[in-house]
Amino acid sequence: MGELPIKREDAVAFFRFQVISEMLDAEPGFVRATANRLAKQQFNDVVNKRMVTFSERTIFRYYTNYKKYGFDGLKPKVRCDKGTHPGIDSG
Repeated sequence: MGELPIKREDAVAFFRFQVISEMLDAEPGFVRATANRLAKQQFNDVVNKRMVTFSERTIFRYYTNYKKYGFDGLKPKVRCDKGTHPGIDSG
């Protein structure tokens, strides 16, 4: 119980899409201004169950990733060090 009906990465991507959707309809000269306005808003993150804000840079990064890679560009990236222990370099 309590599991999402879709994969977590898809839920995160859908949430990010909702954040940038207004930018996709913006006139070319108003994309940056729309990102700036969105950066001043709070969003209800249903995946993590909290209210969140995003910087203009993050919102614009989501937008450019979507334009370049589509929906998959909005999915969280897997860390290259996932599953390893963060140790101190002996060198």
